[in-house]
Amino acid sequence: MTCVCNAVAGDPHSHFRHRAPGPGSCNITAGSAPPKRSDFLPFSPPTIGEEEIQEVVDTLRSQWISTGPKTKRFENEFAAFLRAPGALALNSCTAALHTALKTLGIGPGDEVITTPMTFTASVNVIEHVGARPVLVDVEPDTLNIDPHQVAAAITPRTRAILLGFPNNPTGAVLEKEDVAGIARLAAEHDLLVYADEIYDRLVYGTEHHSIVSQPEMKERTIYLAGFSKSYAMTGWRVGYACAPAEIVEQMMKIHQYTVMCVPTAAQYAALEALQSGEPEVLRMVGEYDARRQYMWRRFNEMGLHCFEPRGAFYCFPNITSTAMPDDDVFCEQLLKHERVVVVPGNAFGERGRGHVRACYAASLEQIAEACDRIERFVEHAAS
Repeated sequence: MTCVCNAVAGDPHSHFRHRAPGPGSCNITAGSAPPKRSDFLPFSPPTIGEEEIQEVVDTLRSQWISTGPKTKRFENEFAAFLRAPGALALNSCTAALHTALKTLGIGPGDEVITTPMTFTASVNVIEHVGARPVLVDVEPDTLNIDPHQVAAAITPRTRAILLGFPNNPTGAVLEKEDVAGIARLAAEHDLLVYADEIYDRLVYGTEHHSIVSQPEMKERTIYLAGFSKSYAMTGWRVGYACAPAEIVEQMMKIHQYTVMCVPTAAQYAALEALQSGEPEVLRMVGEYDARRQYMWRRFNEMGLHCFEPRGAFYCFPNITSTAMPDDDVFCEQLLKHERVVVVPGNAFGERGRGHVRACYAASLEQIAEACDRIERFVEHAAS
């Protein structure tokens, strides 16, 4: 008889896997490239010449192997660029979180405080190591984690706080005073903070405040991020963790015995992105901002109340005012009748029910077409 771990068997399948778009569809689910990248992001190099091709060939022929002292050199350069005490390259931000939880011994009997609307894998990873996620509600106006709610949720079993801001799916960005409040609680109760800040560069009309900017927080924070979002490198699968050197050293042991390392070519690409990609990042943020404002305005104009996202690249409209208030039904019928793919809000926790997530990391033309179809769908459903 095959016995499957309860922590795994109880997980739902990803909503991204069973809502595959078909011909003529508008896919605004996630920040990953469709077949024609030019329709998605105008932020990749316009041409690949002989020099770039030769560099790839030279890399493949070189003695640069993916493990050992040369990878260590890559990580040292990476840490220096980020001004971090230590860094570890991993295959994703989620892998970094899993490795960091295991390294710090968080497991059965422990509690990790986080928000009720967050990237679904974050909560699942906490459960996979045997710990219990404790979901504290967000402030209604800002959708930020409320330090007072966090304080009320702390028990003798609390080991850590997980922050995922700028937030996926809401687009909320932590206020400076909230960050300071969380830092005070962490110091007062001797808690670790896992800071998933993969969208830290994608903020609009405001400023991202990292928890590591608070006094003495570098010593108790595991900073998690990656290249998929800010550098539009989704398929390269490069994430990283920054933490005190002694923590990074132990994290490396777990990582090397699971997936060994980040592929060589991806290491090169990530370092190149850090060193020369800044102009493209700034241009991308400007483009996203225009698309953000357009999508947010359209949702509110069609009667779907939508919080204004200030970070990441998602809108999270409320669909309970429609004739289909169930987000699973809404998404299935929208796909069936209008060929538009969005993600049901319950994929990001029970608190997300009655919402859908739409991604504005698509061309403005595609966003406009998707919004037209959604508006037509909502009007027809009401008639």
